[in-house]
Order: sequence, then C-alpha cells, then structure tokens
Amino acid sequence: MFRVRHPWSVYRLPDTELESVMNRLRKGLPSKGWKIVKDGPDDSRAKAPQIVANSGDGQVSADLRLHMTPAGSEYESAIEVTVVSLCFHDEAASAPTSG
Repeated sequence: MFRVRHPWSVYRLPDTELESVMNRLRKGLPSKGWKIVKDGPDDSRAKAPQIVANSGDGQVSADLRLHMTPAGSEYESAIEVTVVSLCFHDEAASAPTSG
C-alpha cells in the first residue's frame, strides 16, 4: 500500500500578495473541479487561515495554510501546501515472479 504526500511552500512574497494568493485559490479551486471541504482557521494557537480541498475524482486532497509572521521575525510568511493521495496498491509489485 502506498500514499503519496508532498509538502511544499510559497514564500518570499509580501504578506499582501500571499493573502491575495489564498483568495485566488479560494475562488479558483472550485472552478478547476476541486471541492473545498474546509475554509477557516486551523487548529493551531495562531489560528492560521486554512483551505482543505479534494480533487473532483476524490483521489487527492490539498491542505493550504497561510502563515503570517510579525515584522522582524526570523521566519518568513508563507503559504504551506501539503498534497496527499489516497492509499493505493501497486499490483505489479505484489505479482508473483517466475524464475
């Protein structure tokens, strides 16, 4: 059984641009066949804005979070993206081999 998980992020943009990106995702994902299943604060203490969307075929889910850092912080504001597939089985890997 396999599950693909791919985290990445977008950073080094002004906070206003990152907020704009989240708004464009909020509007654009449904027009590309994605269903938004959560749109609101995450469960962290910071209550970061979070969008969770599932692909139209139900095979992939995306978790997008906007992390804003205060001015002077050692960290950068970013949109954190994690894409996760459903579990799948590689039948070729489990097929018996003759030898």
